[in-house]
Amino acid sequence: SSFNLVNFKRCGMKTPGFVLPNGISWDAFSKADLTRNTYLKVQVANKYTLFDVSEVYLYDALARYDYKFLVVFNSYAEMWKRKNIHILLQEFQKFNDSVDRRACLTIKSNLERDYIKKNIHSNLDDVITLDTSLSMGAMRALYHPFDVFINLSSGEALGIPYLEAAACNNRIMALNYGGHLDFLSSKNSYLVKTKGFAP
Repeated sequence: SSFNLVNFKRCGMKTPGFVLPNGISWDAFSKADLTRNTYLKVQVANKYTLFDVSEVYLYDALARYDYKFLVVFNSYAEMWKRKNIHILLQEFQKFNDSVDRRACLTIKSNLERDYIKKNIHSNLDDVITLDTSLSMGAMRALYHPFDVFINLSSGEALGIPYLEAAACNNRIMALNYGGHLDFLSSKNSYLVKTKGFAP
């Protein structure tokens, strides 16, 4: 991305650099087979009905909510700070406590729910977790039921999930910093302003 090239040059790169085209198959995501998620099991605890964490089908879980947010990332445990999942969960809980209608946040990652609860954020009410590997077909269908794709990562080289979400007609929320600014702007997404980053 242009973001990477600029930062390489800031770090002293002397050799010529180029940004090569990158992307996804737009039709593969925009015309995905939505039935692939019908029997996808997820984990969720709901503050309205006060049931314990249960395995339920994704579409059944989402049917309980008026606002549906999704974040997708593949990250090992030591990388979650860069993804700002702790901030995302904190802000989601603030939002969820301030609205009368039901909202949920779905996290598709390779972080297990117990790890998130123990190391990142203890309150996972109305947070749906999905840590299983998905087929490409199921991954393409995953975005469609959601209102907003949100990712507050503080450093993405490009950000393929943003492209996938755009192809599925999701509204997109992201930081105004990173490789995704090659294709995201205030005209097609909601960019959260940053004050700056510590080295």
